[in-house]
Amino acid sequence: MKNSLIIVLIGGMSFLLPESFSQTVNISGTVKNADGDFISDAQVMLQNHPDIVTYTGANGTFVLTGNITEIFKNKAYKKCLIENGVIKVFCNNETMDIEFYSLTGVLLNKISKPGNLYGFFHYKLDNANYEAGPVVIVKVRIGNEIFCYKYLNSQNNIITEQLQEVNIHKSADATIDSIVIMHDSYKTKTIAIITYSQSLGNITMESRILNYVFPGGSVDDLKAASPTLTFGSLTIDGVLKIPSSANSIVITADELHINENITVEYPTCSPYFDAPDLTFNVDGQAYVNDIISLSGKTGKGETTTSTCNSCYGTDGGTLTINAQNITISERIDVSGGWGSYSYISSSIRCGCSGGDGGKVVLNATGSLSIGVSGADLDVQGGDGGSGSLECGDGSDGAIGYVDFESPSININEIGGDLNMLTYNAQMIDYEKLTIYGNVKYQEELEHRNSSGAWYVSFQVGVGLYTYDWLEDLYLLRLSENSTVQLSLSASNSLADLDLYLLSYDMSGIIAQSNGATSNESINTGILTAGYYFMAVSYSDDGGAYTTGYTLKLKQ
Repeated sequence: MKNSLIIVLIGGMSFLLPESFSQTVNISGTVKNADGDFISDAQVMLQNHPDIVTYTGANGTFVLTGNITEIFKNKAYKKCLIENGVIKVFCNNETMDIEFYSLTGVLLNKISKPGNLYGFFHYKLDNANYEAGPVVIVKVRIGNEIFCYKYLNSQNNIITEQLQEVNIHKSADATIDSIVIMHDSYKTKTIAIITYSQSLGNITMESRILNYVFPGGSVDDLKAASPTLTFGSLTIDGVLKIPSSANSIVITADELHINENITVEYPTCSPYFDAPDLTFNVDGQAYVNDIISLSGKTGKGETTTSTCNSCYGTDGGTLTINAQNITISERIDVSGGWGSYSYISSSIRCGCSGGDGGKVVLNATGSLSIGVSGADLDVQGGDGGSGSLECGDGSDGAIGYVDFESPSININEIGGDLNMLTYNAQMIDYEKLTIYGNVKYQEELEHRNSSGAWYVSFQVGVGLYTYDWLEDLYLLRLSENSTVQLSLSASNSLADLDLYLLSYDMSGIIAQSNGATSNESINTGILTAGYYFMAVSYSDDGGAYTTGYTLKLKQ
C-alpha cells in the first residue's frame, strides 16, 4: 500500500506576480521639529532597502527615489510547491498556516504566521525520512484557500519549524516597508508605508537634546543619557572618568557647568596611553568650576622583578572649549607625566623621560575670563627621572601651550604671594587681553629664601647693589615671531610698580620699565617665537602701600 500513497497537488495552481512588484520608489515629505523648524541633513532611507537613501534639504524636504528590482521578478510562481522535503509558499498580502495530520486525522502540529504576509516562504521538514516512520499529511492554507496536500513520512512524529523567509515583507497592517529618518540631534523616526509611491506630508522628529545633570561615572554612563553626547544644558555634578584609551571625546551642549572633577583613568599595568583629548562645543555659556585633569601618567620604576611597569611619563591631552562665553575658575591640568627609572644592571639606573605637556585651547566668541577664583592652566612637561652617573637622568617633557581666542580676555592673578615662583606662574597666550592682579610692598619678603624666588639687581656704586624682588610672574607664549607690547597701571597712584620681560631660563632681561611711577610700559622689537616671563614688581624702595594693578597686552 505504501506505493499507493501518491502526491496530490490540488489544482497545481500558479500565480503571476503583478507588474507592481517591480517597484519604482517615489516617496516625499517634509521633516520638522516640535517647534515647526525645518530639519536639514537628516538621513532618509527604506528599512528593507537601505541602499535607497537620501537627505533632507535646507527646507526639510526630501524625495526618496529608486528601483526595487532585486526582490520581486515579473514571472509566474506556484503558490505552493512541496519538493525535496521543503514546502515553498508565496503569499500576496495574505495569511498562512501549515497543518500536519496523522492518517487517522489527528492534528500533530500547526504553524501559523501572524499578520498578512508578502513574499516567499520556505519550510524545511526536520530530518525527513521517506522510507520509514509514521505517515503524515501536510495541508497548506494561504488566505482562505487550500492549495496543496502532500503525504510523506516524518521521523518519530517530530516536526520542528525551520521557516525561512526569503525576499519578504510582512505586517499585520498590510504594510510593505518602513521609512527610517535619522539625525544626530533627534530620535530616529520610523514610519510604516503601504506603497512605494506616496507623499508623507509633514513629519515631526522628537529632539534627543535634553537638559541633564550628570551624577558621576564613566563616559559610557554619560552616553547612556545621550549616545551622541549631545545635550541642552549639561551640568557635571559628579566625577567624570575618562579612560586613557578613549583617544578623543567630543561633547556638545547649549550650556555647560562643570561642578566636579573630570579625570583620566589609567590601567594598572602598561601599556600606558597618552591622555585623551576632550572637546566641549557649547552654543552659550561654559563654566569650569572644578578641576579638569588630562595630565599624562607618571612612569613607574622598572626593576628586574617588575612585570608591568613603564618608566616613561606619557603626554598630557588637549582640552578644547568652544563657546560664546567661557569662565574658568578652577585648575586645568594637561601636564606631562613624570619619568621614572629603569635598571640596566643591579647598580646602573637610567632615568626615563617625562611626557610632553598638552594644550589648552579656549575659543570664545564673546568673552573669556580666567582665574576668577584662582584658576591655573598647567601645561608643563613632566620632569625626567633620575639616574645614576653611569646612565644619567631622563629628559624633561616639552612644555605644552595655551591658545586664547576671544574679543575680550580677562585673566586674574593666581597663587597670591606664591606666584613669585616660576612654577606657579600663570600661562598666558600673547593675545589682546587684560590681567588683573594685586601687589604690596615687600610681599615677597617671607619667600626670599624659597627655591624659585627671583630678584633683579642694580649696581648703584662700586660693589654696591640694590635689589628688586619680583612679586608676580606670568609665563608668556609667543606663537610666532612678533613684537611685544605691555602696559601696567596701578590703582593706587602712590605705588611704585616695575615691569620686566625676562628670558624663559631667567638668565637675562629682555626689556624693562622701572621708573618711580605707578604706570609702566614695554614695547620691544621683534622677538623669536617661544616662552618668556613677565614680572610685575613693587619697587622695594617704595612706600608701604598695597595696590591692585592692570596689565594689558597688545593694547
